[in-house]
Amino acid sequence: MRHLIPALLLVLAGCAAEPKEPLFPPPPPPTTVLQEEVDLAASLPFERDRRERLKAVAMQPNLDAPTQVRVVNAAYRTLPDDEDLEVVLMAIIQNESFTPAARDAIRAGLNDQTTFPNTQARLHAAIARRGKLGD
Repeated sequence: MRHLIPALLLVLAGCAAEPKEPLFPPPPPPTTVLQEEVDLAASLPFERDRRERLKAVAMQPNLDAPTQVRVVNAAYRTLPDDEDLEVVLMAIIQNESFTPAARDAIRAGLNDQTTFPNTQARLHAAIARRGKLGD
């Protein structure tokens, strides 16, 4: 009985919370091994580990556009700390295969005011330094 009351309170508290629409909803099922890696990285319990695994994928050579967008969205969804988010997004921006789709996904997140102004400015500047991406 002693354990029933706290459990009941947790259930009631969960029912009272209003569901929020996620800013970056979960992605569709992965179609490549690297996309599976992104999903695995996003599910890790510690932010530092998520950052390092997402950054490792972001730095892969010849990274295709859907996987880049998946990394960007996973970073926005699972890295609440601006420094960690910036590390992953900078790795994508600096990747030789950086695509217009990834650029647009990064900008969409920045436009949603999910980061501090200084972080936004650094990311916008890094994108600008890349120049035209062949849109």
